[in-house]
Amino acid sequence: MKEEEIRKLEEEKEYILKWLANLGLAQELAPDVQRKLEQIEWQISALKNSPDEADEISTPNLKIEIDRDYQILPFALPEMPRYEITVFSSSDTFSSSGSSSVYEFVTRVGDLKTPDALNYSEAYTASYTNLEASKNRVNDIRNQLSVLGNQQTLDRFEEAHRDFYKYKGGVGDKKSAALSMRNFIDGIKGDLFRKARTHKNENMTWGIMSKRLAKSSLGGHEEEL
Repeated sequence: MKEEEIRKLEEEKEYILKWLANLGLAQELAPDVQRKLEQIEWQISALKNSPDEADEISTPNLKIEIDRDYQILPFALPEMPRYEITVFSSSDTFSSSGSSSVYEFVTRVGDLKTPDALNYSEAYTASYTNLEASKNRVNDIRNQLSVLGNQQTLDRFEEAHRDFYKYKGGVGDKKSAALSMRNFIDGIKGDLFRKARTHKNENMTWGIMSKRLAKSSLGGHEEEL
């Protein structure tokens, strides 16, 4: 068994799980942080826009209270690092290379021809193929959606895709993901209905649309979909 390689991969997995957990906590805190920001903005506006004669009013506790909040905030809300998408993309490239190397190992195990080796190799070859297909499917969908010529539909897809993976990673809301997916589907429906109409006010249905837009013969697989 590749003990050292497995140990490092498990440490990577644990690191990512902790990152996702911390992200979830930060998202839970975000509404309170936003309210805090609104309070501070109100305080700044109130103090900046007070009339000149207001300087006569004694405020012995004001400086003390603001100093206290100023000192506590960095401890209560440590600054988050700035993440560079391009840097993580480079890291993701290395992860893909690592997966390819493990895949090569899996296929070579199959060359041993023993029953256990063949079963192992076939199972993990199939699961890797599914992973790659899932990754490529996103770009395939983007390409197909671009044919509709509606940037809003592409934007809805990206939002639904992000919300789904946030939910899958335990840092997103199930209802938000479901709503994003529903908005995406409704947007596609609108695009297809517009393409199928022969005049602006025509009453359109899924059945009429599928018959007009399906490239295959009537009653074929595309129409049924």
